[in-house]
Amino acid sequence: MRRFVLVCLLATSAVAMPHALTAQRARGNRLPPGERMRPQERAQLEQRFRERLAVVVQQQVGLNDEQMRRLSEVNQRYETKRLELVRRERETRIAMRRELMENASPNEDRVAQLLQESTRIQRERLDLVEAEQADLGKFLTPSQRARYLGIQEQMRRRIEELRDRPPFVDEQGRGAGRRPAGTPGIRRRPPPN
Repeated sequence: MRRFVLVCLLATSAVAMPHALTAQRARGNRLPPGERMRPQERAQLEQRFRERLAVVVQQQVGLNDEQMRRLSEVNQRYETKRLELVRRERETRIAMRRELMENASPNEDRVAQLLQESTRIQRERLDLVEAEQADLGKFLTPSQRARYLGIQEQMRRRIEELRDRPPFVDEQGRGAGRRPAGTPGIRRRPPPN
């Protein structure tokens, strides 16, 4: 079996697992309160996700087996850097949101610092994409690289959407985690002051 790991899988798995669990609960396979998905179940879900993603990428980008092998190698080479950027970007976004939303008078120096960090991260992401595209250009055509870049961008946006979705409560007032796309729910409101 081909082993294909996209960097965004690791970032996605943290987001996808709660949604898979929510879907499982919606089907009536409820876990007791406070119980989490077992590591074996999580690993199986991640493996299925990897396999499906590999098939989608191979079909949409039009890759042969040798190109898939080399693509996997390139992804592994850039994985750590990409995940580090995702982590830093998320931390910066959370800090910015906290500074602006939780403080009546935000610390302007802190906001300026966070804006600079956000710009730095975007610059580093572009440098990373440029280096990755140079490596991919050694075995993919320009149109294959463009298609692959499009898939990566779609996944990055989807991850951001899922991560930024606010928590909700169901009709009975129980906390139900994050709402899957297209699922109605009642948004939590902050407690009155």
